[in-house]
This record gives sequence, C-alpha cells and structure tokens, in this order.
Amino acid sequence: MIADVIFQFGEFYSPSTFGLKDIFQILTPIATFILAWVIWINRDVKKIFTHKQMDEVLKLVEEMQRFRLELEVFDNVAPDNYRGKEYVALSNLSEFMHGSTYKSYRKDKQFLISDGITQNAPYLKYSNHLLIPKSIAKEIGKLLNKGDHLREEDNEPNVDFNKYYITLKIKDEQVFVNAMYYFNRGNKVYYTMEGYFTQIQNLKTAIRKWLRKFSVDDANFDF
Repeated sequence: MIADVIFQFGEFYSPSTFGLKDIFQILTPIATFILAWVIWINRDVKKIFTHKQMDEVLKLVEEMQRFRLELEVFDNVAPDNYRGKEYVALSNLSEFMHGSTYKSYRKDKQFLISDGITQNAPYLKYSNHLLIPKSIAKEIGKLLNKGDHLREEDNEPNVDFNKYYITLKIKDEQVFVNAMYYFNRGNKVYYTMEGYFTQIQNLKTAIRKWLRKFSVDDANFDF
C-alpha cells in the first residue's frame, strides 16, 4: 500500500501544483494503514494474553482437583463416637457440604486446621500470579493467613481437648495437634469448617464465571 502511494505521489507531484488536497490524498491511506496495523497488533496481544491467562487458570483448576483433605472428629467424652477419617476432595465439595459430618460441625469452633492448609495449599501461590484474573485472585487472597503461629509459650490452643475436637489437614500430612495447628488466630476464614469451605466454594464460583466468559463450560473436570 505504501509503495503504491509513493508511486502515485511521483506521478502527480509538481512543485507548482502540489497543495493541501494532494497532501491529504497521500496521508489518508498511510494513516488508514497505520491505524489498521495498530488495531491488529492490539487485538493479537490481547489474544495472546488471554491464552496465557487460560493456561494458568486451568493449572489452578488441576491443582485444586488433586487436592485432598483428611477430616477427623475426636470425642474424648465418648470415645466410641469416633467417626474415623473422612476424606474430602475440593472437586466434590458440594457433596460433602450436604453430608452429616459437615452439617453437625460446620459452625463448631472446636475446629483445628493444619498449617499445611493455611500456608501451603497449592492454590495459595496463585494469589499474586500476574496472569491470574483479578476476580479469582481476590477470592484466593481471602484464604491467605496473615496471622502468626502460636508462640512457644502458647501450648494450649483455644479448644477444649477434654470434650471433642475436629481436625482438618492435607491428606497424609504429618502434624502434631498441639504444635502444628492454628487455633482461631489470624484469618477468620479458618475459625470454623463452614468459613473455610464456604470460601473455597466462592473461589470455585469465581473460576467458573471467568471460564464461562470464554464458553469453557464443557471441560472434562468436576468443578
């Protein structure tokens, strides 16, 4: 296009006849070409960025799909009431939240959640990821524990071990109940089972909404 304009310019250019109209005729196709090029580049950059975002969001989904938790309810008043271990997958959290264990203890503050969950859960690392959409990062941010560990002198948590207590940890995580858990400190999300699992559901909802913007609603994962 530019070569054609230069050729045309050479054909009709004459110092005695060249005017504003001629300049306009030359510059208009050049400006049109530049504008089209800028729009094309901008659209291409957005497409590349969105593809990279999609890759990272799907990695987040995969990590949450694999994440397994281990729940136990200990009853020191009636040891025969021990329910054994119950495994919880974030991928089918809705099913667990309709079960009897959750309904019985969801608001109970006799609840201990492991350091592995509050500090090392795989989704937490995405809170400051540059490519994670803001709506998703915001929900992950609500799961960050900004409180401190118990001090060494705080040997007893805010739980009465003489009654019963509920523990939640990462599957197969090795922990000592009176040393490696947070006890109603830091982020209030972790005060109860309901607080934690509800925020996980909020995160999953944010992910689903973002994926639906790009018509990703038939992927082969249960989320």
